[in-house]
Order: sequence, then C-alpha cells, then structure tokens
Amino acid sequence: MDQRIQSVYKRYANVNTTVLASPGEVQVHLRMWTDDAAHAKKTFAEIEQGFDIALTDRIFSRDGSPLQDVVARLLTLNNATIAAAESCTGGLLAERLTSIAGSSIYFLGAWSATAMK
Repeated sequence: MDQRIQSVYKRYANVNTTVLASPGEVQVHLRMWTDDAAHAKKTFAEIEQGFDIALTDRIFSRDGSPLQDVVARLLTLNNATIAAAESCTGGLLAERLTSIAGSSIYFLGAWSATAMK
C-alpha cells in the first residue's frame, strides 16, 4: 500500500506520515504542525484526494473505525442481514461481526466447518 500512496504524501515535506500495518488492515496517520488551519485543511484534502485515486475502493474508514464497525453500520443502514459459513478461520468472521452490541439485528448466524482426518 505504501508504494501506492508514497508519491502522494512525499509531495508534502511539512506533513509527517506514519504507516501502520496489522493483519487485515493498514492505517495511515498524517500530522502537520502549523498556525494556519485553513492551509492544513487544504493540504489534508489534497492528500485525501490523492489517496482516493491511488487506493480506489480499498479505503473502508477515514476515522479509524474497525472493519466490523463499518460493516455493521452499512448492514444496519441498508436493513440488510448477513450469515457466515467459515472454514479454517475457527469462526473469526462471526466473532468479529457479533462483537458489536445489537448485532442480532443484522447477523443471522454462522456455520463453521473443520476437516477431520
């Protein structure tokens, strides 16, 4: 991901960029010290636009919300439901989707298969 966005953030010498990778997601933190709030807002808007172009549909949160919160919000807003059938994950998807209070509104259930030898 950094290869896709570094050409954007490296154009701004006065912006500090931190890229944090963890399983399943990468976070980008931007910091800028200035007395000119309008300039900072404009700079961050330009960077955000560049990230949008570089990453297209790979951005799921701009405020640090975890993926399961974003999915829960979208399911709730669209009156949609979800069920899971998992193998090799031990129910991780179901666990993440049900870790949110009120998940019974959108989560119908899950099935986890394991191979027996």
